[in-house]
Amino acid sequence: MFFSFLTICRLLDRLFPFLNFIFNLLERLFFLLGFFLDWIEITLIILPLIAPVVSTLGFNIDGYGVIDNPELVWFVVLIAVSLQTSFLTPPVGFAIFYLKGVCPPGVRLLDIYKGVVPFIVLAVGFPTLFNT
Repeated sequence: MFFSFLTICRLLDRLFPFLNFIFNLLERLFFLLGFFLDWIEITLIILPLIAPVVSTLGFNIDGYGVIDNPELVWFVVLIAVSLQTSFLTPPVGFAIFYLKGVCPPGVRLLDIYKGVVPFIVLAVGFPTLFNT
C-alpha cells in the first residue's frame, strides 16, 4: 500500500508541478511564520490574504455537494498540520513547553525534543505525505 501511495504522489507531481510548487511554497511560509507568531495572528491576518490565491489555483477537489469550497478546507487542514509542526520547533516551541507542563517530573525537556524529531522530519522533509 505504501508503494502505491508514493506512486500516486509522484504521478500527481508530474501532472501538476506548478500547483505543487506553489502549495509547498505556501506551506513553508506558514511553517516559518509559526516559529514566531501564534496561530491566532496567522489565521486572522495571513490566511485571509492567501485564501483567494488558493481558491484560484485550480485544485480540483470534490466536495460531494456538501462543501462549497473544498480546496480551501483542504488547504486550511494542511496548514494546521504545518503550524502544529512549527510549534514543536525552536526558537519558541509553544507545544514543547505545554507538553513539559503535563509530563511527570522525571521527563526532561531534552526527552521531549528527541520525541518530536521524527514528526518534524516527516512533515518538513516529505511534504508530499501531507499535501496529496
